[in-house]
Amino acid sequence: MIYHGGYIQHAANLLVVTWGFSPNDTTRDPWGAANRILSLAQSAADTANGSWMYTLTQYDGLTGSPPFTTDATGPGYVAEWSDTSSYPPANYTNADVQNEVIRASNAVAPGSNPYGNGWEYLILTPSGVVANGFLSQWCGIHSAVGYTPYAILPYAAGTSCGDSNAVNPGSIGMLDGATIIAGHELAEMLTDPFPGGTGPGVPSAAGWSDANGYEIGDKCDWAQPGIRLGDVTFPNGQTFAMQPLWSNASSSCVMSTYVPPVPPPPTPGPGTPSPRPTIPPCWRNHSCGPRLP
Repeated sequence: MIYHGGYIQHAANLLVVTWGFSPNDTTRDPWGAANRILSLAQSAADTANGSWMYTLTQYDGLTGSPPFTTDATGPGYVAEWSDTSSYPPANYTNADVQNEVIRASNAVAPGSNPYGNGWEYLILTPSGVVANGFLSQWCGIHSAVGYTPYAILPYAAGTSCGDSNAVNPGSIGMLDGATIIAGHELAEMLTDPFPGGTGPGVPSAAGWSDANGYEIGDKCDWAQPGIRLGDVTFPNGQTFAMQPLWSNASSSCVMSTYVPPVPPPPTPGPGTPSPRPTIPPCWRNHSCGPRLP
């Protein structure tokens, strides 16, 4: 991918918004997608020990005010807010979602200017309500209002976007598509939060994408030939169906680029001599060139 000069995100706060329902509403969320996506977001926040999100750390960007710093990693604080006072209209538009983002910001981050700077939003809508363009053009999409990135996640389970049992059999597999799409959009909000410079007051430039505008998730989504979906276990022990992400380091789609650190050698106990360093044979016969001081 190419860096276009725009901002990326580092440890932004993430708000999962259930618009028009609560996570335990079995009528409007019959498959429990909201709780599953919330659990994924909380799992993705732990990148310290390496995980699927570790791939993002290679994408540096323009330094700016928090949370826009030099490399993209997972979200910091994860919260959930249910808006049961309003309901998304049929074929809701991007403008409708932006109004919901502002409403959520006023509820959870009052006084933030503009629109909850330091937060990003996953907007979930109930079963039976779709966004304009959902299914026919996209399964999930992200943009920004003010300085706040957000992603729209219509109810995918049971639809062509849901890709039920793409990885797992049985009822748990009904949410495979939901977690794959959520992870896709979350990774792209972090590495390209203002695609095309969508936020006012920021450079008219995207973050990371390729020459065709494909972002870290687009290049490896299930529509691309040869892509293998799979389960990913995060450092907190939770497992989710996910897609790979693009790694510039390997020029390929990967599930993780994390390499565990090499453990330090054991500390000698009392009275135990330290091991002698191994001397390469070429140093003895000077065949490997001069030794550095």
